[in-house]
Amino acid sequence: MARKHLTFLKRYILPFQSSLKRKDVPFQKGFALTEVILSIVVGSLIITALAALYPVYLKHFDQGLSFNQVRSKLANGIETLGQDLANAQAVYVDSSQCYELCYINSAGNRVYYYWSGSDLLQKSEATSTAPSCSSGKPFLKSMTTASTAFSLLGNLTTIKLASNGTNNTSFMIQSSVFANKKEREIIFYDGFECITSSSQGWVLTATDKTTLSVESKTNLSGRYVLDARATGNSGGETATAVIPIDLSRITSPMLTFNYMGDTNMSSGESFSVDFYDGSWHQVYLDSIARNAAVALTGAVDLSSYTINASNQIRFNLTLKTNGHDWLVDEISIFSK
Repeated sequence: MARKHLTFLKRYILPFQSSLKRKDVPFQKGFALTEVILSIVVGSLIITALAALYPVYLKHFDQGLSFNQVRSKLANGIETLGQDLANAQAVYVDSSQCYELCYINSAGNRVYYYWSGSDLLQKSEATSTAPSCSSGKPFLKSMTTASTAFSLLGNLTTIKLASNGTNNTSFMIQSSVFANKKEREIIFYDGFECITSSSQGWVLTATDKTTLSVESKTNLSGRYVLDARATGNSGGETATAVIPIDLSRITSPMLTFNYMGDTNMSSGESFSVDFYDGSWHQVYLDSIARNAAVALTGAVDLSSYTINASNQIRFNLTLKTNGHDWLVDEISIFSK
């Protein structure tokens, strides 16, 4: 029996004891309970903080994404408008019309923009038809109508486009553009195709027995013209159309225009043009009685007058017989 115990000790117990005494076996020490609890508490606090910050981060991320989307949308819209307006023959802005902005493109068609709710729609059509603000195609959607605006000062068109993103992120972009054609070739042009005169700066003055407005004429294939009409018989009453224009950047301006009597004009019914350079000068006169619907072209060299920023041009349309009309159209000023 003793021999068996000795064999057991030699085989199992003694080798185990010797291994505990070896220096290459490190001492293994566990975490204390307080350390475990502290680690759990700290970890829980970090996770709670991250959970609280995540919605804030997500909100700001969404706002940033929405802001960039809105900015990209408006930038693309204003770039498209700028390119179109730069090559327009004439630009009109008139809140009394159904559109916000209207221009005549290089092909001679009318293009205009109008609201449908918060969407800005575009429509293109021939100038012989009246603008109808329906059936246009979407140009910019979900716009802020109160902050979107178009303005015209001389040849300078200013565009403000504004919109809100999905998180009510508000953004507005603004740009101003000169019509390239006007700057290079034509200083001023008006064919009245957008059925307005006010946005170009015209001041129209009628009398008790005349009217003066932009009208469509069937005998001119539906073209829109400035129409002075006698509404009663008189000894001769004169309606006037005045346009202030800054000609200071050119030295030799030429004025051209088309006009006609819409019926048989009587003696004493005259068409004349004055130029203002500090005082008024008559530069064109047609006082000859004419047959109906004879289209005429006038051309005046203004280079002999004082050219400055306060120049004005005035059309004098004298009528004396009820129902008679003077029509004016295609008014251009360019550097000769």
